[in-house]
Amino acid sequence: LHKHRWQSAGRCISCCSEDYWWHHLSEEQRRFRCGNPGAETEYRELQKKWHVDWGDCRLELVFIGAEMDQKTIVELLENCLLTTSEFEEFKEKTSRMKVPRS
Repeated sequence: LHKHRWQSAGRCISCCSEDYWWHHLSEEQRRFRCGNPGAETEYRELQKKWHVDWGDCRLELVFIGAEMDQKTIVELLENCLLTTSEFEEFKEKTSRMKVPRS
């Protein structure tokens, strides 16, 4: 339920856990979080990209380089996708997960 940021550039790699996705917060938790400086603006901006089923949960990939084989990269990434049955299993297993109250 946490966002994770993974970055890689050359031989430098970092991965860190960030805050919870807004989508997974209860209404009470969203109101509390909006009390933090800048959080309400962030939440309003996310509403522009909000997915009806997944809220703000998404994966963004950026490739920077020259002479990359886009077709091969897309094929490799598409091979990483879950099958329909795997995705249904994932949704079932995670549907009852909640952000803990602090």
